Amino acid sequence: MSFDERHQRRKIILDRVMLASQVFAVFYMAIHLMVVWEAYNDRTGLAALATFFTLGFGDAYWAIHWLQFEGVTARMLVAATAAVACFTSWLTRPMFNRWINSFTIDMLKDFGTELDQTLKDMRTDEPDDGQGDDKKLISHGDDDDANDQPRPR
Repeated sequence: MSFDERHQRRKIILDRVMLASQVFAVFYMAIHLMVVWEAYNDRTGLAALATFFTLGFGDAYWAIHWLQFEGVTARMLVAATAAVACFTSWLTRPMFNRWINSFTIDMLKDFGTELDQTLKDMRTDEPDDGQGDDKKLISHGDDDDANDQPRPR
């Protein structure tokens, strides 16, 4: 598999991971805001504000509270789902960070290997006749020699 194919494959994997992460985040925020709204309706704005800022803990509190006083209701299930989603996110973060770091390191190693091979190929393509200086001329896109500048190797 060529470098470009490996790069494209990795990009697809990263795109899917990022999409899944964003979908999960939107899902959690939607159900968390439902819990906040129900906390506002059940108590006060201060309870809603506290629920909003305590994330999974606020969701867990309301799930237990509503289970205790109302039994199994839709809003209790939403709060429990929000708490589970939040705590799952927190607990899986270290595993995800290890995976993404190793994925990135593998990508950089592959890029470094490809870059080394390209530089090696460039050096072997140049004839070494033992003459001339060690500086090459590079062009800036037009044919005017006045714009050529020497580039050190």
